[in-house]
Amino acid sequence: MSTRTVWSLLYIALLSALLYFGVRAGLFYTQYTSSTATTTNQTISFKIRNNWLGIYFLNATYTYEVDGKTYTRRELLSEPQANSRQYLQKLEPELQEKSWTIWYNPHKPSQAFIEKYFPYREIFNSVVIVGLILYFLILQKRYRR
Repeated sequence: MSTRTVWSLLYIALLSALLYFGVRAGLFYTQYTSSTATTTNQTISFKIRNNWLGIYFLNATYTYEVDGKTYTRRELLSEPQANSRQYLQKLEPELQEKSWTIWYNPHKPSQAFIEKYFPYREIFNSVVIVGLILYFLILQKRYRR
């Protein structure tokens, strides 16, 4: 493989990662800034799911009311996570009794979230990738001399 091909593949990989994390950061930031109104849930239920690593997490289905209209949403919760299904099964009744705050977009109430967080990780990853691209551009420029 020629040096030009290696550099091209490296830039394609970095730009793809930047696109992925940049779009995620933009979407999460839009959700964070547009979901300004709050309400509480009417009903909530949980299903226990697991991923290929064997980590169990909860998938919440909840209903909430805004201006007399009822909405239903599903959301994967980032917390709690566990290595055993039994732990989440014991925790589930306590979580169902809890009153959850629902963050929703006042202009489009069907967009709602239980977990509202600023996308620090996605923004950090994007900044690191931009730094790597700049580093490799400088390195490539010096390498050509």
